[in-house]
Amino acid sequence: MLRNLILLFAFASLVACGEAHPNEVEVEYVYDGDTITVVRLGDQEHVRIRLMGYDTAEIKSSKCAREKALALEQKDALASLIGDSIILQVEGKDRYGRTLAWGFTAVGQSVSEYMISEHNARPYDGGKRRSWC
Repeated sequence: MLRNLILLFAFASLVACGEAHPNEVEVEYVYDGDTITVVRLGDQEHVRIRLMGYDTAEIKSSKCAREKALALEQKDALASLIGDSIILQVEGKDRYGRTLAWGFTAVGQSVSEYMISEHNARPYDGGKRRSWC
């Protein structure tokens, strides 16, 4: 939490100066409420990112109609929040090969905190996921 606050203030100061953040990347595709593809990350192209700190329902492997409907709403919420760019703080890889990263909007707002506060996600630390059904 403290790290997120420090990053928020750092991002806000860059925005106030009118400068782009060095970790800001172009969003290519929003897959669901917590997974995106970015155009380029470092020297890699078309990189799948699993945004950290929260969990959303699954679109492809939904277990019930309610989960599928929630997943589509959560995907739209994330797409509206981040638009065509996101600031990433990369942490590593997950077991599916996706890059794990904390996400922030262009104005420094934490994606995970926003998604949770708007009831579009649940807090998640990488452990066992709870059912959305």
